[in-house]
Amino acid sequence: MGFSLSTRCTAASVLLGTLVTACVAARDQYDEYLDRSAGVRGKDPTAVEAGVFDGAPPTTAFSGTYAIACLPNLLAGRVDRALHFIAKVKFDGTKLSVELRGMDKTATNLSGGIGETYSATSTVSPSAKFLWDFGKPKFPREFNTIRDEDVEFSSATMDGILIGEKKFCAELGGQIIKPSVVELGETTDVCLIEQVASETASFPQYERDDFACPFKTTTSDAGADAPPDVGIDAVSDAGEQ
Repeated sequence: MGFSLSTRCTAASVLLGTLVTACVAARDQYDEYLDRSAGVRGKDPTAVEAGVFDGAPPTTAFSGTYAIACLPNLLAGRVDRALHFIAKVKFDGTKLSVELRGMDKTATNLSGGIGETYSATSTVSPSAKFLWDFGKPKFPREFNTIRDEDVEFSSATMDGILIGEKKFCAELGGQIIKPSVVELGETTDVCLIEQVASETASFPQYERDDFACPFKTTTSDAGADAPPDVGIDAVSDAGEQ
């Protein structure tokens, strides 16, 4: 992580003896920007508000290859910049396990996995909730959909609801520390987890309104005891970028 503005200014002032006034002005401008943007930074003006899932997890074990698409608030609803992962998911009836890799942002199918593999396992509650903890994952710059720089987390979690075998969802939590510091964990930092036929399958295509957790389900993709239609309220954040 780079030095802060105040650290750089202090060092420059000591060495050159002429930048104190300039640094104070720069700090004032920076603080003014933080004050002005505090109410809107990191907000997604198109965020979709999710409903409530009152069902239960699947009653039978399953496993397969899954595509994971995450749309954190920092992407301001840009589905074309969603973070993509390929994963192996296994549910034994009690615990839900995952092994995932980041995907190259230019990949046309799920064979474009890059970097290290990260694993997590969680017990699934009677109300279908689980929590995957990936520790401190790092992903190469080819994964980054915003900048040509590596991505590093100080912590990364997916706090999810096992709505069904074919497709379920989670909230992305933790903190990104590189290339910029970003706090995660809003209810609109959403990941969609969907089963695919194989690693050569095309990545699923989503619209902005798909990124809500829980999302609208059908009898075929809901858990055994889930209601056939769990709706969402399509309410947009009024915040600005």
